[in-house]
Amino acid sequence: WWDDRPELLSPNILEICQNLDNQVWFSLASVWEIQIKPPINKLTLDMPLADILTLQQPNGLKLLPITVSHLLELPNLPLHHKEPFDRLRIAPARVKNAVLLSKDAKIEPYPITTFW
Repeated sequence: WWDDRPELLSPNILEICQNLDNQVWFSLASVWEIQIKPPINKLTLDMPLADILTLQQPNGLKLLPITVSHLLELPNLPLHHKEPFDRLRIAPARVKNAVLLSKDAKIEPYPITTFW
């Protein structure tokens, strides 16, 4: 949304993303999910994902890899939310004690800080 539909972001999230003093990480779980959705008609992109990611580099966007410590955290997560890509975003937030930017209400019960 930050790339082509920023109006879908809350004003607070947009401000966070635009402030170059903040570290904004984009999970490889999100990249993976976004890449598989267009061929199954669950998402439409205006340009290839690789181009979107390249265009966002000057905005300070960094890719957050999926590490073994993130994967090992998965069994420790309660099953409030069974969507695997969301769980792969929640686990690093716990491991890194990072804030997860999400409006997904199913993520709120997890012991992480979310913001929208």
